[in-house]
Amino acid sequence: MRSCLCPRRDRKLIGLFFLIVLVLVVAACGGEDEEDLDLWDISRSPDTPIIIPAGEPIVVGVSTALTGPIGVRGGEYRDAVVAGVERWKAENGSLIKGHEIEVQAEDDGCTETDVTRGAAEQLLGREGLVGVIGPQCSGGSAAVIPIYADAGIVAISGSATRTDLTLTQPEGGFFFRTAYRNDLEGALIASYLVSTHNAQTVYLVFYLDPFGKDLSYIIQ
Repeated sequence: MRSCLCPRRDRKLIGLFFLIVLVLVVAACGGEDEEDLDLWDISRSPDTPIIIPAGEPIVVGVSTALTGPIGVRGGEYRDAVVAGVERWKAENGSLIKGHEIEVQAEDDGCTETDVTRGAAEQLLGREGLVGVIGPQCSGGSAAVIPIYADAGIVAISGSATRTDLTLTQPEGGFFFRTAYRNDLEGALIASYLVSTHNAQTVYLVFYLDPFGKDLSYIIQ
């Protein structure tokens, strides 16, 4: 994964994610009067409408690292979503069609794929889930993109940059991101080093994870 992020920029991106999720929420609530559906059946698929039972909250999921070496950063992502919800409520009211808005954050372990899968299972098992902000890292995202796609739940990441995540996802395209891709970042870094510093040789130090391998290949 990246060695640094720009916190101010990331908070703005997360605010954008939240607005996108709210659009999905309004669409999801449109079916709450369907009496012929089992409102408490949380089995999910791309063909299953999202129904919010009367009196139950709309749930915005957050998949982010809350423990470990980048737990502080992941906590900031979670807090940004909470702040976005509160700001939206202040401007639009606390309810959407009679439903409260609730944020549920799950620790996804960043690149610990088993933890990321566990976070996805927890979120998908929650009644009222309308979308997920995350996962945080490329390694974890690759493990759960098919899971969210099978469930028909949109996931939007602002920090998973591995190039092929959106290119090789299952048909239907339920995974989105607002972060740059590694191929673009790698090309920009290489161009800068050559044009600005006239570099002939570059030594690259990187993590042996999906992010680092992808980025190093592009720069070479």
